[in-house]
Amino acid sequence: MKTQASRKKDQRRRELAMIHIAKKWSGISDKDYREWLDQHFGVTSSGDLSAKDRQIVIKAFKLRGWRPVHKSAKASGMHLKPSEDRAPQLSKIGAILADLKYPWSYADSIARQMFKVDFVRFLRPDQLKSVIAVLVQRQKKVNSLQKQRG
Repeated sequence: MKTQASRKKDQRRRELAMIHIAKKWSGISDKDYREWLDQHFGVTSSGDLSAKDRQIVIKAFKLRGWRPVHKSAKASGMHLKPSEDRAPQLSKIGAILADLKYPWSYADSIARQMFKVDFVRFLRPDQLKSVIAVLVQRQKKVNSLQKQRG
């Protein structure tokens, strides 16, 4: 069982990793980043930030458009760029999943059930079309249920 100190250390490590990933995503130079930290927080390294300040920095990157990869997308391999022939269909699947607030593992389970393939990203384009059809049906059902309730 983890101690409180151990959990805080893990949280700090995750937050620092998120900050460095977001910094790389934003394309900000190291010099500019350190100047920004110094101006706003009085430190020149994100390792010197307090827990509260780390949250502020993460929020600032999110306001600029950065989004962390959801763990379900990472588990499905969906954080990696798909091949060109699959990209539009995988994008559509991702949009439907986001609308339904379902994780990528939901699409993976459809792929497993229909085609005996563990991850939706490994399906052929014709198979992806079938997964989209299933998700569209699900989306219609959920939307009609919401209209009845609302």
